[in-house]
Amino acid sequence: MKAYEFLYYSVLRSCRRLFGLHTALSTPDRLVLDGVILPPLAANPKFRRVIFVGCDWYTQHYEKVFARRDYWTIEVNPARAGFGAAQHLIAPLAEIDQRFPPASVDLIICNGVLGWGLNDPADIDASLSACARALRPGGILVLGWNDIPEKRTVALDSIPSLAAFRRFYLAGQTEFPTETYNRHTFSLYERTGPVREASAARG
Repeated sequence: MKAYEFLYYSVLRSCRRLFGLHTALSTPDRLVLDGVILPPLAANPKFRRVIFVGCDWYTQHYEKVFARRDYWTIEVNPARAGFGAAQHLIAPLAEIDQRFPPASVDLIICNGVLGWGLNDPADIDASLSACARALRPGGILVLGWNDIPEKRTVALDSIPSLAAFRRFYLAGQTEFPTETYNRHTFSLYERTGPVREASAARG
């Protein structure tokens, strides 16, 4: 986000929080997520239990998007718990399979986490392996990541845990690149294959 955009959204956030309102970002990547990817998923009744990874002031409205679902948020930073859903977990993504029974989750949305705190390739692999264990067969993983060297710490195709997935088509696409300075991209996956045990995944 450029400096003037950051200033704009900072002022907007402050004003809306002053009046007890929530604000969704209108950046190109969020317009794709909010306008193209999430609506058909939220409308599909087979996605009952939904986990949103990472919380901030601009993610609060997603609880309304999935108002008729068993919606959870997970965030490692306790200071951001106030931005989480009514059902909120303070934990790293790598522990998601410890918080939910195996194959009990239908949809995981992990946007802006890879390269923003979850950086080490081994940690990324362990986290996505935990997602695979939590997701049911046919469950969907939405990954939002930045396609620039300083944020792309590992190539997605080289992550071992993604062998448990195949690409998922939505509106004829499996990837949604956006015209942002950081080339933010959404990649969609469907859990299909066998999943490694937790001990093996974490070494």
